[in-house]
Amino acid sequence: STRARDGGVASRMVQPLPAVVDADGVPSLRFHTTSLSTKFAELTADGRCTLTFLHPAALTCVTMVGTAERLPPPEEARLHDTWPLFPPLPLLYPGEARRSSL
Repeated sequence: STRARDGGVASRMVQPLPAVVDADGVPSLRFHTTSLSTKFAELTADGRCTLTFLHPAALTCVTMVGTAERLPPPEEARLHDTWPLFPPLPLLYPGEARRSSL
């Protein structure tokens, strides 16, 4: 979920990579969005976001609250051709040459 342009809350599905934990024990994860999306515009204006993951079989969920940051261009480029997105990004956004990762 992000802060919508009208000040409300906007939610949508994202396809994250598996979460990682840094040397200090702080978890983080990467998810994709295109620079053409409303989500990208909302996160650019206000990076605060919430991600919730549901495990229905166990009747549990995990919520991560934090601030999204765009990756540096070299990292963004490395992920461009390896992101396991389905359907493939060119089918979703045929006019965008490169992915914009956060």
